[in-house]
Amino acid sequence: MKTKYDENLVIKSGEGFILKDVPGEEEKEKNNEIELVNKFTKRHFEESEIYIFSLILCDNEIDRDFERFSDEALEKLSILFVGKTGITDHNLKSGNQIARIFKCYVQTFNDKFNSLNMPYKRLYARAYIPRSKSNSDTILNLDSGIKKEISIHCAVKNNICSICGKKIKECDHLKSNVYNSKCCHVILDCPTDAYEWSFVVVPSQKNAGVIKHCDVESNAKIKKDSDNEKFYAQIGKIYEEDTLKKVNKYIFLTENKSMSKFYEKIVRKFTFEELEEYKNLLENKINKFNFSPQLARTKLVNKTDDTTYKI
Repeated sequence: MKTKYDENLVIKSGEGFILKDVPGEEEKEKNNEIELVNKFTKRHFEESEIYIFSLILCDNEIDRDFERFSDEALEKLSILFVGKTGITDHNLKSGNQIARIFKCYVQTFNDKFNSLNMPYKRLYARAYIPRSKSNSDTILNLDSGIKKEISIHCAVKNNICSICGKKIKECDHLKSNVYNSKCCHVILDCPTDAYEWSFVVVPSQKNAGVIKHCDVESNAKIKKDSDNEKFYAQIGKIYEEDTLKKVNKYIFLTENKSMSKFYEKIVRKFTFEELEEYKNLLENKINKFNFSPQLARTKLVNKTDDTTYKI
């Protein structure tokens, strides 16, 4: 699935991972960290009440979509991601918030290079989780390495062709193609927002999960709020309501008509995952029997809808 571009905005997802603690390094990071954490808390927390861990959000390497962040973009993202919430499996419910980033900066390795022979840079962050009974399993999964892959969501304004320097929509070069011994890729620059970062338990691709969320057309339907969590929740709500409408339509077509209202009340209590699963089940049922209403048109017009892209 390719990233969708627009003159003004592109929604970009990337992958990262949780860092293993290195003896000695952890102590260096701990200096004054509790004060940084308490800037985001309602009351004062002691070090014993907080679990802190390190993570890598993204880097300046060309990814599997043949895109990479510019060095300037990484610096801007290091500011935008401070205070951003960590969730699991990109579940947009507010009750699914687990962790929060309180410190973020760019690490440069002068003795390590990316595929373009440039000094390797990565976006390093520190995040915290309150120690509580409900969070004990999450902390155990982090310590044991069960939770280690993450993905991020952010928006960037400029998407530049690495061959000609023009915007990717304005040139004839194609990503992944080689021109004069140079591989064409997109340089992502001028980040405008950082939405969230998520623990990905089962990545959809090898090593890490990359999930495409909403193209520019669906974003235009939402008046952006300065509160990023509220803005991002609106995107999920639109998609969930659209899925519910489809399920109700399929129920009317496949179930006893006198029972359709009863089924509609039941599905409103479904979780989003259950709703998706039930929608797929009904779609398969419709395709299997290949039926249509008596007064249906002979030629059906296919309609496209705004959906969430996943790889």
